[in-house]
Amino acid sequence: MADKNERGLPRPLQRIKDALNSRREVINELNFTYRRLLRLLPNIMRRVESEPLGRVLAGQDQEDRLISSQLADVASTHGETPGPCTCEDANALVDNVYHAERAAIDRKARASAVIHSLKMVRTYLIRAWGRLIGTLSFDGSDDFLKEAHAMQAREADLFRELVVLGEQTDHGPEQPSPQHLPHKQKSTTPRSFGRPFLAPRKGRSHTRKD
Repeated sequence: MADKNERGLPRPLQRIKDALNSRREVINELNFTYRRLLRLLPNIMRRVESEPLGRVLAGQDQEDRLISSQLADVASTHGETPGPCTCEDANALVDNVYHAERAAIDRKARASAVIHSLKMVRTYLIRAWGRLIGTLSFDGSDDFLKEAHAMQAREADLFRELVVLGEQTDHGPEQPSPQHLPHKQKSTTPRSFGRPFLAPRKGRSHTRKD
């Protein structure tokens, strides 16, 4: 007799169903967050376009557009067209970038506030990509998995760029800046926005489903 859970489905089938539901949720979450950033960053850029922060945000806005478009294309190709999402955590993090920028009293404070709050968004996105990768690692979605790893790596590059700019803003360009994220870190829940977690490229994913 097949091992079944309380819903009457064999456990392997239930795991597949849960992973597919989780995949759909995190795709919607990623899509929502990038779309919020694409509305927010141009407004901030107009106020800081002559500053180093403005130049960095312009590049990050362009990269966000590419990642967002690529996510929609690859997800739709695999039958997971992004849909609506409430996404309270992501919405709060992006709102915090706006409020931090508006509350700053001078240029340096504004740059530091935007960099810090935007790093939190980037950390959230890196972990969301990790959760998506975790749902793709078990069912042979090799093309989607490869694309997800690549987009997570690009998001990590955006995080590193903010780290470097933040140190230059706070301490001056002569200070050394760390160039690497940790190779591997224990995953946390979406509400714990510490340093980012990059999903392993080979073997079983260590990303836990929240």
